[in-house]
Amino acid sequence: MKIVIRMPNWLGDIVMSIPFLYALAITNTKSSLILIIREEYAPLFEYLNFKKKIEIITFNKKRYSGISGPFRFVRDYRFLSNADIYYTLSTSFSSALIGWLLKIKSRIGYSSDLRRLLLTKSFTFSPFNQNMKHRSQEYMDLLLLPTLNSFNIFPDDIIKVRNEINDGDEYYLINATSEAPSRRMPIQKWVELITQFQNTRFIFSGLEKDFSYIEALIVELTKNNNNNNNQYINLAGKTDLRKLILLISKATYIISNDSGVAHLASLLSKPLVVFFGAGDPNNTAPISYNNRNVNNHNIRIEKLNIPCSPCLKNYCSKKDSSAYMNCLKNLNLNRQKLNL
Repeated sequence: MKIVIRMPNWLGDIVMSIPFLYALAITNTKSSLILIIREEYAPLFEYLNFKKKIEIITFNKKRYSGISGPFRFVRDYRFLSNADIYYTLSTSFSSALIGWLLKIKSRIGYSSDLRRLLLTKSFTFSPFNQNMKHRSQEYMDLLLLPTLNSFNIFPDDIIKVRNEINDGDEYYLINATSEAPSRRMPIQKWVELITQFQNTRFIFSGLEKDFSYIEALIVELTKNNNNNNNQYINLAGKTDLRKLILLISKATYIISNDSGVAHLASLLSKPLVVFFGAGDPNNTAPISYNNRNVNNHNIRIEKLNIPCSPCLKNYCSKKDSSAYMNCLKNLNLNRQKLNL
């Protein structure tokens, strides 16, 4: 049997889909799994202990963008039309259209708008704030198998990284960025937290477009240094996914906004603090993938329960109000409270 899976478009969602892939692999031992994934995220699968069961097709977002994108993809990968099952973990219309254009007999995914017309079996997301399931469990539900806990994954066996960082180089990895501004803690809050440390090395991750933002943060940190002798290193835009995995694996601690970096840290079973703004932790918080860490004791989620949160909006709607970004602006960042 040949099973094609259109993977999610974002790193955090991809990490949350790994239990789904693992369950699919161990319950279909004689099947081949073909993943369609954005090319920048493909290296993650080099580290999975069941990688031999997986074939990767990279999806170039620029080449397959726009209305004609799915048609170009199907033209390039027509051989996928002989697959038996097509799962779409992406919620985009184009991802469902690809399965339909390939004429794969069984097409499974979550429905929204016209997507249900393109799927042979569609599911509905759990209602917002009403018995909302975690994203990883929502993916598992597509398989009609037992709950996520029945398919524990062991990061100690999954992740293998080269020891390219000296053991003596201790540092905290900071991810102060996020795709959505509503999930990005203000610079002054990062200054409030980081200046509580003494003689500590901080490495900042991020994309190339985040470099100037991190530079601005480091400027503010330097202004407020108070002779604490901290060291700040901006690696935004200077790490590919392989290097990011390595940096996370060797870090003393990861401190992060709600982001893909936080999910990678949870996959690697690293001590982690995550600051949540607009997102809903019940649905997308990093979780433990290790049955030796079932209580998530290495993961601390910091979230304020205020009337407008979680709003799930990419931009705070209270821009002209004193309540603007209160979900992150009013967090208590006492280092001892956070166990940092």
